[in-house]
Amino acid sequence: MTGNSLRKNLTASFLGIFSALIILEIGCQVYALYLDKQWKAIKSAPGHYFKASQNATLGYELAGNFSIEKDGRRLSINRFGIRDVEDEIYDIPQIAILGDSVVFGIGLSQEQTISSLLQEAINQTGANVKVLNFGVPGYGLDELVEYLKIKDKIYNVDKVIYILNPNDFARRSSIYEGADAGLYRMYHQPLLKSPWFIRKAIYRIKKYRGWDDYHNLKASAKWYQWLFKGNKDAGYKHLKEMALYANEKGINFTVVLLPAGVAYDENDSYGLSDMYESIGAFLKANNISYINPIDNFGSNVEKYFDPTDHLTFKGNVLMAEILHRYLEKR
Repeated sequence: MTGNSLRKNLTASFLGIFSALIILEIGCQVYALYLDKQWKAIKSAPGHYFKASQNATLGYELAGNFSIEKDGRRLSINRFGIRDVEDEIYDIPQIAILGDSVVFGIGLSQEQTISSLLQEAINQTGANVKVLNFGVPGYGLDELVEYLKIKDKIYNVDKVIYILNPNDFARRSSIYEGADAGLYRMYHQPLLKSPWFIRKAIYRIKKYRGWDDYHNLKASAKWYQWLFKGNKDAGYKHLKEMALYANEKGINFTVVLLPAGVAYDENDSYGLSDMYESIGAFLKANNISYINPIDNFGSNVEKYFDPTDHLTFKGNVLMAEILHRYLEKR
């Protein structure tokens, strides 16, 4: 092949690839318009309790002064943007439960959240303590560090219990984006759409292992391992940042390693044990107090976890009991 022929072939190949990328991007732009139309309808619905955030790190946040009751379930977000029926800030010890949709209690009524159940247990002892729900669906470690600082400026909490969901290692603008189920992109779409959709495709391939008995896609334990392996260093950095912030503010800080329901097998062994041991070793090496309750939830996985790997009401009851026992010992 002559040099002239080689140049022609290379040029033709380049033009072919470039044209394919242009067509792909056009297709993704069209699909993004379709998604945007759907999302606009969702955002305008009366039951939508999120809004765009002026904080670039958060991207979105809970809409304040929101209240709704549907199908016997109550949801209230106070004027400070946390899930609480009260707007007052009391001059008593305050415990913040920090985390994602599990802490927020997505799909559950106000009184069924971990924070409400823990508050009820503490009230029965006669202790004068306020439990705060610092949970926001979809937030990962990147966002939770920032969120903690913002809300602590309002509440000046005395203790933070961070319930670390293993999907908190997800990261935006990477192949690991997606734990917020599209909430972030509902408010912030990138200019180029094809890289976003390609990353999303990779994420979905890694996450789902098939369908459950209720025709829901099920996440896999390998997906959690993939998230952790790809973002361990960044996640550990944020955990240290949380602990450092808490130490500087005189806040007692504890991490709870939330189990993943899909990681339990039929023999009640836990498929993410090595991963949790690694996280535990890191926390111990950095003098961060932590709880690893995987044995507590293995006795009846279907009782404590729903098909989306969130805690059920009974799972929340168990978690609140674990936290209450821990606090009594401390």
